[in-house]
Amino acid sequence: MEAAALAAASRGWRVFPLQVGGLTPAVRDWHDRATTDPERIRRCWSAGAFGVGIVPCPSGLVVLDLVPRTQGLRPTPDWDLAGVIDGADVLAMLAERHSAAYPTETYTVRTPFGGTHLYFSHPVGHCPPASPGPNSVLGWHIGLRTVGSYVVAAGNPTRWGRFTLVHDAAPAPLPAWLSNLMPAPRTTTAPRGTA
Repeated sequence: MEAAALAAASRGWRVFPLQVGGLTPAVRDWHDRATTDPERIRRCWSAGAFGVGIVPCPSGLVVLDLVPRTQGLRPTPDWDLAGVIDGADVLAMLAERHSAAYPTETYTVRTPFGGTHLYFSHPVGHCPPASPGPNSVLGWHIGLRTVGSYVVAAGNPTRWGRFTLVHDAAPAPLPAWLSNLMPAPRTTTAPRGTA
């Protein structure tokens, strides 16, 4: 996973270690300790087996977490429509309502749970608030990973399976129609003491 951490850092994405096989940070203050410094990354990952977490906002990213169909969990009333079974369907309907294309040409990771992470670029330090969970501000089963949240890097093995790179492209700029649906951005600063 050291190579995955270095690859993410080479894109300017701040990384930190996750507990091996899981989704939990392996360090306290992970947000402030996330780094792009190759030497710090090599030191950390040579000390043990760790997964790789990415902190979106200081990395200039907004990540949409398209949650897969969940057994027994029905859409909220406003999304209880024919053909809507997961976050990807909700995003497709949002795009259609805004006469926009479904955003496929961006860095994309498949989760071991059957979901999808779509990475988009945005100005560093000017992030909308995170809205994880099944009922985010964008719609049912669309999590918004930004300030105070993290995503698991592609290639990361977990006890549920591996996070898999689906589309290796530069993150596309966050589409204006999506940005307009998000809460007002919070101005943040880069973590102290990281490179």
